[in-house]
Amino acid sequence: MNQRCLAKIYLFILAFVIFACKEQQSESQVLSSVSQVQSEPLPVKIVPISRSNFPLRVLTNGTLRATQKVEIKLQNSGAIIRLPIQTGQILKQGDLIAQLDDRALRLQLQQAHLALEEAEVRKADLLIANGGVAYRDSSVGKEKLQLINTASGYNKALHAISQAEYELSKTTVIAPYSGVVAEMKLSENQQCSAGETICTLLSTDNFEAIFTLLEQDALAIKVGQTVKVQPTAMPNMILNAKISAINPIVSEQGLVTLHARLLAPFPKQLFEGMNLQIIIEQEIANQLIVPRTAVVLRSGKAVVFSYAAVEKVAKWNYVTIAHENDTHIAIAEGLQNDAIIIYEGNLNLDHDAAVHVTTN
Repeated sequence: MNQRCLAKIYLFILAFVIFACKEQQSESQVLSSVSQVQSEPLPVKIVPISRSNFPLRVLTNGTLRATQKVEIKLQNSGAIIRLPIQTGQILKQGDLIAQLDDRALRLQLQQAHLALEEAEVRKADLLIANGGVAYRDSSVGKEKLQLINTASGYNKALHAISQAEYELSKTTVIAPYSGVVAEMKLSENQQCSAGETICTLLSTDNFEAIFTLLEQDALAIKVGQTVKVQPTAMPNMILNAKISAINPIVSEQGLVTLHARLLAPFPKQLFEGMNLQIIIEQEIANQLIVPRTAVVLRSGKAVVFSYAAVEKVAKWNYVTIAHENDTHIAIAEGLQNDAIIIYEGNLNLDHDAAVHVTTN
């Protein structure tokens, strides 16, 4: 092999060795840099744990209901000759809802009065026949008078008049209370039967919110407690209501039904069946409270990292949650009363991880 070839081989080997050394040096620098980054304390923010009253805020959905809701039905058969109402109309107590054709019943009432006149004539004759004076009930004894009233048909005639007047009264349907007309089902001049529904009358003076809560939340609610009601269709409107009833039955889904009466004044544009959001706020006394961001999940379990000031490390604490709201959580077990809590920078922490406290 000539000297030129040997020189080329030598130069190639030298270049390879130099390149390998540089790669090794570069990799060593990268590993050293990574190791340096991993060993640096992680920035966190801390806050002392507090013990005070916990503002519990429970949100749930509900439905608006009128406290008075009645189906107005016909009490007699016949043709409707007047129906001066329409859907959405506001009625006052005593306003006319419907009038049936009452001509036949008025004739019956007239006939009953005629029968009474005939009975009074027979009664007068019997009074005279029994030693009394015509048309003077006090002219005979009580026992004789009772026999005369029955024998003359006087009692029967009075009963017939009462019956005719009662049947006649059922041809007029009036509003039992003030409210708004809904769900009209009949129309004027329609031939109807007794028991048919004319419309539904909803009270406009009293509304209630009906909603459900989990049984553990319902146990903390008391009758008379104030809650807030927000119509879904009117998100800027917040109405006050008071718990009026708690149904003492837990459903198969673990839910309890509650009623809350709306407090006046409230707007007139509320509708039966409106969707609502119910906001319940109350304070639970003497609770250990941490920011909501302080609680993280590890393998499906709630964990709070506390700060060990001497070692400047994070300590892993499994906790049991008692209550929670939008911003804070009340801890039942797992933390000391004097613990310092890490509430920011805790997502990637491990037990005994080195940390440094930041203020910005």
